[in-house]
Amino acid sequence: MPARKIDTSIGREAEEAAASLKPGSIMMLENIRFYPGEEENDKAFSSGLARLGDIYVNDAFSVSHRSHASTLGVARLLPGYAGLQLAREVGFLSRAVENPKRPLVVIMGGSKISDKIKAIEHMMGIADYVLLGGALANTVLKAAGKGVGKSLVEESAIDCAKGILEKASRGSCARLVLPLDLSAATRAEADAEVKTINLETSSIPKGMMSLDIGPETVKLFSSIIKKAKTVIWNGPVGMFEIDPFARGSIAIAKAIASLKVKALTIAGGGETIAALAKAGKKAEKGFTHISTGGGAMLTFLEGAEMPPISILSLTGKGEHDVDNHQRQE
Repeated sequence: MPARKIDTSIGREAEEAAASLKPGSIMMLENIRFYPGEEENDKAFSSGLARLGDIYVNDAFSVSHRSHASTLGVARLLPGYAGLQLAREVGFLSRAVENPKRPLVVIMGGSKISDKIKAIEHMMGIADYVLLGGALANTVLKAAGKGVGKSLVEESAIDCAKGILEKASRGSCARLVLPLDLSAATRAEADAEVKTINLETSSIPKGMMSLDIGPETVKLFSSIIKKAKTVIWNGPVGMFEIDPFARGSIAIAKAIASLKVKALTIAGGGETIAALAKAGKKAEKGFTHISTGGGAMLTFLEGAEMPPISILSLTGKGEHDVDNHQRQE
């Protein structure tokens, strides 16, 4: 049965259209972000949405870290339930974070450490290893006193990076693992000359920038991953969009995928999924779960409250899929 599209989201027209629906039919509302009340979690807007139905189902994990009218306001007014995909997301992430099989290895990459600092700090108190790569690692390396040339560095986050290093030095948390070497070039282009910089003996020259983890780092990270029983990966470890600098992320993807049913393996974030796709279908299929959430996954890894999820009935929490994976281990 084709879905019916209406040009509004609340009000008399929407209510009459909803009332005329036949069993099994579907009605699609106008984009609710056109309404200021959506992001403001406005009570009147939430009420207008709630009048369209009897039961609320949230199957959008990717926006469930946002307390908006469509994710929280309506759930306060109607009996609320998790959809199958949201339950699967929460089920796998809960198992990985709250009751992980060990060693638990977390790989964090991407460009901005400020977006992931809370997740890194929280997971350092839970994981056995936290591996850092990508431009995110540049900021930490600079905080550690390493020369990073003209690599992308988030200067405003240097103090936060120093805090991570100080926490790691206490030894009462996860082992923080930084790159041993980096693939660097003077420009981020496919035909650029690439040099491997050993960070133990030298620094990145002023005219060069880090664009990927180096071969020794790939070996180190892969050796840690291969003994893991739980792996969480968020953020590529290099500028994977350009082939010469995709090798690190592809190697990490393949190392994780090689674990297959021997470990619970989760990847999340738009860039991570794109990097994983570049590693090929075999690598993609080797992961237990590929999360649809970027910001939502990070919020979960921060240990932060997620009201749009906590308000729902999460019967099962995706346990059917989780139990199937446990039986395969």
